[in-house]
Amino acid sequence: MSALRVPALKSWQLKYWAYLTGLPTTGTKAELKALLTPALAQHKHEPPSVRLASLDMGIRNLAFCVVEPQSPGRKSDKIQIKVNAWKRMDLLESATAESAENDALGEPTNDRQSPKRTRSKASLPVPKDSFTPAALSKAAYRVTKDLLSYAPNTILIERQRFRSGGAAAIQEWTVRVNMLESMLWASLHTLQQEARGATFPSVHAISPARVAQFWSSTASLSLAPTSLFDENNSDVQAMTTHSMSDRKKIEKKDKVGIVRSWIGGTPDLDLQFDGDAAKIADAFRLSTRQSKDAKELAGGKLDDLADCLLQAVTWLKWRENRRVLDKMWQKAVDDMALGDLDRDESLDSARRPSPR
Repeated sequence: MSALRVPALKSWQLKYWAYLTGLPTTGTKAELKALLTPALAQHKHEPPSVRLASLDMGIRNLAFCVVEPQSPGRKSDKIQIKVNAWKRMDLLESATAESAENDALGEPTNDRQSPKRTRSKASLPVPKDSFTPAALSKAAYRVTKDLLSYAPNTILIERQRFRSGGAAAIQEWTVRVNMLESMLWASLHTLQQEARGATFPSVHAISPARVAQFWSSTASLSLAPTSLFDENNSDVQAMTTHSMSDRKKIEKKDKVGIVRSWIGGTPDLDLQFDGDAAKIADAFRLSTRQSKDAKELAGGKLDDLADCLLQAVTWLKWRENRRVLDKMWQKAVDDMALGDLDRDESLDSARRPSPR
């Protein structure tokens, strides 16, 4: 596909386009055009229907959801999404329980065992070999098979980083999660190659920073293309320039708040929950004063669960924006081509000698 040339776009238009579709917004005009050109018609190669699995990385607090956008009614402009699954996983639980069972082998059974010797699963010590490649590879395989059991055609994996806050040191826990991330990608790629042409989900790495930036200026779903290719629209240009430069950092509590507002009901988004996902939604419906009850109902912290759903909805929004922007772009190109044709005809008429 040819590079973006006609009509000529200004820097703010390119940055806003990238912002609306989940691409990097920094760089020169040439760099932005190089990013946007292959993404322009990306939606044409996407499946018409999406069953999306979104994964928020972690070892003790891995969370994922499986969602499907629904066709809205004729009189509704709402984005309707059905959440088929929404849960968190502690990948060390099985290893810890297995270690405890092994320790108990050979010990005599005592029905009157002292309560002091009875330990809950949560208090069991983590085996020292839980983070070895051998152990994490088993965890990666379990997660991979669990995700694929929901038959998604698209999988999103939160992209991990090595450093936080510009620190020079790389934390040991970060290395462990990154190792798990790499193993997940390797497992999925291996299964994809072994599928031998059979349908297999497409896998995408998602930057959590880019997801957060997308929602940093607003907590609603009003982030849609508006007169992007009208370079004379000073209102849109001013709004875009301001929002791009005034984006604040979004905190964990902000993400939970966004998801809580979606579940409570918004004019632009309708979430429907199926099965056990409804129980997780109930946890988000509890007030902030009931955080302990919410954590118990959800089986853990809400922020990881919020992250995976926020990631899924954001990707679907980027996908819809790509579709809308492609139509807007084609209309802008057609309008300019029609204008050029009219101008050429006018020039031909002016050059044609008048009859005597």
